[in-house]
Amino acid sequence: MFRNLIIVALFLAVAGPIHAHADTTHNHDPVLVGQWFANAADGSLTSLTLEAGGKFILDQRAGSSDERTYMCGTWERAGSTIDLSIQAQKTRQSDGDIIEATTHSSGQFKVLKTSRNSLVLRIDRKVISLHRS
Repeated sequence: MFRNLIIVALFLAVAGPIHAHADTTHNHDPVLVGQWFANAADGSLTSLTLEAGGKFILDQRAGSSDERTYMCGTWERAGSTIDLSIQAQKTRQSDGDIIEATTHSSGQFKVLKTSRNSLVLRIDRKVISLHRS
């Protein structure tokens, strides 16, 4: 019994640093971390939150209808893109029907420009200019 406890303790001592090292290999670019917002001329709103720990939330709302897209998951900076692992995604169509993704997926936002308070992304086929709150 005592021997098994020592083996478990040694395993945890070795496994802890390996897990901590694995987190340092992710690129959660500190320049991008924060809350970003965009208001378009048509009244649509986009809100993007990129957390330092790697989580993201994207909420897009149409200005003239009930259409809305929401997704969340994890993100990582990869050169000129933000790679996404999407754990949840919902879309409310203009008729009010809600479509929810039943599987996890991946995606990308193309980073067109960054500065301290400005972030220009291509999300799907739209170019969105976001600003910090």
